[in-house]
Amino acid sequence: MSAVCRPLATPTPHNRNDDNAHLFHQLVPFWQLYLYLDNVLGKTGTHKASFYEDIYEHYRKNDATVGTRTDGQHQLYFVELVCKTANLDLSDFFLKTGFLQPYSAGNFLVSQAMVDATLAKIKIYPRPEQQAFEYITDANVGIFKQKLPLQTGGETEVNKNGKLTTPPTGWTNAVAFEVRENSADGAIKCVFTADNGITSQSFSGNGFTFHPSAGHHLYAVAHDGERREVPVSVAGSTLTPPEFTIAVGSKVLYLNPVLKTSDTWNLELSTTWTAENHIGQWGSPLLASDEEPGKDGKDQKFQYWWNAPDNKGGEVSFNNNTASFPRPSVPVTFVFTLESEGDGNIYITLKVNGNVVDNRHRIEGMEELALVSKNTNYEMQGKLNK
Repeated sequence: MSAVCRPLATPTPHNRNDDNAHLFHQLVPFWQLYLYLDNVLGKTGTHKASFYEDIYEHYRKNDATVGTRTDGQHQLYFVELVCKTANLDLSDFFLKTGFLQPYSAGNFLVSQAMVDATLAKIKIYPRPEQQAFEYITDANVGIFKQKLPLQTGGETEVNKNGKLTTPPTGWTNAVAFEVRENSADGAIKCVFTADNGITSQSFSGNGFTFHPSAGHHLYAVAHDGERREVPVSVAGSTLTPPEFTIAVGSKVLYLNPVLKTSDTWNLELSTTWTAENHIGQWGSPLLASDEEPGKDGKDQKFQYWWNAPDNKGGEVSFNNNTASFPRPSVPVTFVFTLESEGDGNIYITLKVNGNVVDNRHRIEGMEELALVSKNTNYEMQGKLNK
């Protein structure tokens, strides 16, 4: 089995044959039964050749009704026969691999009533000790056979687009990693098979994207079905230390999808200009997101300038929109408040010496914000709050 991300929120009926199912995928459960029943449990058949030996012998010698069953009944009879031969209730495995999923196409029919009747027949057998052997592979069969305990490892990381960037490591003896919704009992969204607790696959495989804000959690799975949560951090979402300083150059504030879909936060930046650090005339870029800002305050770029054209007052220019204020006393304190309300936009308010002079400009659709200062005589400092 390849270690790929497979969406498993609803198991695919085993006989389904479309773009979402391939012949190889349909054959995998038969090999898994061999690995588990033969190699792990030692059920090698009457003549010690293979567990399947007794299955074949039954069909060859003792199946008098084989010619009267429909295709759907053949599938469910196989489930019943395997459980009887193994003396185990393997309903969990057959449910997860689609054998016990209702399905109808052409002459093939497996109804819920037929599934319920089969489940009633096999529930008389004991359940297997290991409840996760739907994840058994040639690579991890030894973990099942030796019952090796799951070891807790470290965290993993996704980028702002929900793609796995750092594989989970240290989770020795994990047989799979599951992405579940909300809790360890929640709906399975995606699965990685693992080679001794390591996967290098991306959450972005097969169209799946990992987002904690959507309730996604990652779990390492042990051979016996135990699940332990793997901590997942989001690159760019940890904006600590809380002090945020812009001096010469720029700082990048990441508004990744995880933050912008649900979280609210604000960043308050402040700086004080004194007579000593005024440069020439009072005109200078104050805070910018780009070299060439837009004009309407509703795109992905913005730039604040401020100047005092005469001794009567000052102006703050947001892109091409200008807000005037009375000539301030010295020192002059500017406070920018940048807020996100979980809608993907940034709202900006500016106060000069405590008075609001420019209020609630909206910048739409930003995913990352580069805050730039070109003035070498001051720096802005602030704190991020969520």
